[in-house]
Amino acid sequence: MPNLQDIREPIKHSFDAFEKVYASYTGSTVAYVDSCLSKLGADNGKRVRPLLLLLSAGLFSNPSEKAVKLAAAMEILHITSLVHDDIVDESNVRHGQRTLNALEGNKLAVLTGDYLFSQVLRLCSETGDIAVVDDIAKLAQNMGEGELIQQYVTNKRIADEKDYFTVIEKKTAVFMSHCCRIGAYCAGADSQSQSALAQFGLSIGMAFQIKDDVLDFIGTETGKPLGNDLREHKTTLPLLYLLRNSANAEAVRNRLSNDILSDDDVDSIVAEVLKSGGIEYSLRKIEEYAKEAQKHLETLPDNACRHSLQRLSEFIVNRNY
Repeated sequence: MPNLQDIREPIKHSFDAFEKVYASYTGSTVAYVDSCLSKLGADNGKRVRPLLLLLSAGLFSNPSEKAVKLAAAMEILHITSLVHDDIVDESNVRHGQRTLNALEGNKLAVLTGDYLFSQVLRLCSETGDIAVVDDIAKLAQNMGEGELIQQYVTNKRIADEKDYFTVIEKKTAVFMSHCCRIGAYCAGADSQSQSALAQFGLSIGMAFQIKDDVLDFIGTETGKPLGNDLREHKTTLPLLYLLRNSANAEAVRNRLSNDILSDDDVDSIVAEVLKSGGIEYSLRKIEEYAKEAQKHLETLPDNACRHSLQRLSEFIVNRNY
């Protein structure tokens, strides 16, 4: 499986510059604010979103300072969304570390997320490009809609595949699509190339989120306990397959009706998902999206950055964390 360090190689200098900008905007001269930010564990991320943006820019030219700043903005927006998601989901662990809301409580976690979002706005405004500001505003709108839909179907326990795909598109795939399109835009790429990269990002984003949901059932290196989505009553694709196809679906529904799932409930449902073929079905969907993503790259410049985007899609499909 390709590793992220090799994938980053064609834009290594730009990626190093991104890390510096990112670090400077995720700290504060106010000691207490800086203390809260330091507890985010944000250095553990895969940095997929800035990597997509910088590689998309690098397809056409060396990534500009503007692209670097927007890569930082996108990663900070991602971290902001994780902070808020952990509050909404009442999650205590992420990447094997205690979440900010678990350490400091919801009030301080919300305020820290708001502080981070202000840094996203600063970085966008510094580009002086209103089109970029509008683009990221639309992205934030999609993410908000996705979270609201997810909360609605979770509370009502009515999710189906249509709901599921709508949620992951708005919360994850659209984000990656915007990263790719913005990178190409910063490099002066034509509208056709921007569109191809946006479609690549959308497809790879769908694959990325389905893989995350598969790892909730089989992942041992995610830093989270197996079945965490079940505990939060999130109905993901492997579970939806079970509920539609398994002879034991009714028994699983009965367990899922409990407001709080016991460890025994979770272990039982995980075992049923593994028996049902839900993992294999989800993996086939991932492959379909990955192949679709590769097709969108075929019309783009054949250079090191394109090869890295291809390898990044392989990493997303085959990763175990």
